[in-house]
Amino acid sequence: LDLLQDIKKKIDGSILLITHDLGVIAEMADYVVVMYAGKVIEKGTVYEIFQDPRHPYTIGLQKSKPTMTLDDGTELYNIPGNVPNPINMPNYCYFKDRCEMCVEGCDGAYPCEVSLSPTHKVSCYRYYDKKEEN
Repeated sequence: LDLLQDIKKKIDGSILLITHDLGVIAEMADYVVVMYAGKVIEKGTVYEIFQDPRHPYTIGLQKSKPTMTLDDGTELYNIPGNVPNPINMPNYCYFKDRCEMCVEGCDGAYPCEVSLSPTHKVSCYRYYDKKEEN
């Protein structure tokens, strides 16, 4: 990772990292795109994603991250359920069947992207009331 950072600085370029390692993302990224089952579900600056996650999947990912302080016998959080079958994807939010924060609109079509700020976007019915404001 240090070598990648050095090369990035030398060529004044960018790096696209694809990873499940939240520690790497927090250390290396300026802007984060969170995907679930092949769809972008949330995107924003690294600060927005780590300090103010909005999509239930992003929140679940962060809750399931192991830490050095989790040695008191507490179980690590596990996102319930399973990823949908990629051959027969639903026409509603792909995360709905695993989501612990569903709202009325979740039974509808796949949610469109909602702007929470100029840099923070989320595809989730929980924020549709914000859509009219932005």
